[in-house]
Amino acid sequence: MKITIWEDTTSYIINGTRMVENTGIAGVAPTASLTVNETPVAGFVVAPGEARSITMDDINSIALTGTGGTASANIKISFSLNYKF
Repeated sequence: MKITIWEDTTSYIINGTRMVENTGIAGVAPTASLTVNETPVAGFVVAPGEARSITMDDINSIALTGTGGTASANIKISFSLNYKF
């Protein structure tokens, strides 16, 4: 399941950091992968019980995709955005 978290509706260049935490139970909860600008971020898959962060530039959209697992998980995402005027 893919969920859009944020989309840029401005003409500004936006940089920022995203942090994703998967609070699911290892072995049964889904993984969470990050998509930026409609493209999956290579290697950015957060397994249950883990957290990861990444800083990128020229961000137009942020989404998460949950894959696999036989149970549910709470996925926490936080991000800071820096607009260039």
